[in-house]
Amino acid sequence: MYRRAHRRSKSHDRRPKQGSLSELELKQITKRLSGAYSEYIKALSEEIKGKTVCSVVGGRSGYMLTFTDETWIVCYLSENIMDWMTGSGSALKEMQVINANGARDCSAPIESFAPYADEYCDISTEIKNAIGQQVTGVAIGEDSFNLCFPDNMELDAMVIHEPDGSVGLRVFWEQW
Repeated sequence: MYRRAHRRSKSHDRRPKQGSLSELELKQITKRLSGAYSEYIKALSEEIKGKTVCSVVGGRSGYMLTFTDETWIVCYLSENIMDWMTGSGSALKEMQVINANGARDCSAPIESFAPYADEYCDISTEIKNAIGQQVTGVAIGEDSFNLCFPDNMELDAMVIHEPDGSVGLRVFWEQW
């Protein structure tokens, strides 16, 4: 674990710049979002939207958020994608996936990880920002899975694919 004091980049606190998509890119995204995975995401969003986070637990390959209504979500790296489980009551068995042995430790800066190449990533520290916040939705990207919160903030979980085939996870609390 890295305990080096570091300054947090201001890039996480700024809204991203508006991008542009070609018509082909827009069609590809629309196609991806119209299938079963989209329905899976929509169901999750409906299940957790409006819930308030009261406690968190972070690990190398995922994290758990517990809500004030005593339900929870465990978000974790499964193979090469992000997945999740929800439930209520004890989650001791489910929490084992947030420290999967096969996941690479991505806490140190990663040179190829623009725009955050020089930043350390402590998942446990980042997810603490969600305590007291109400979930407003879920967003996905090609290699990202985000839980959204008020004031356009999100827990942005990014799957990191390394040239050697290893996979890891970085999570940042940031503006979207």
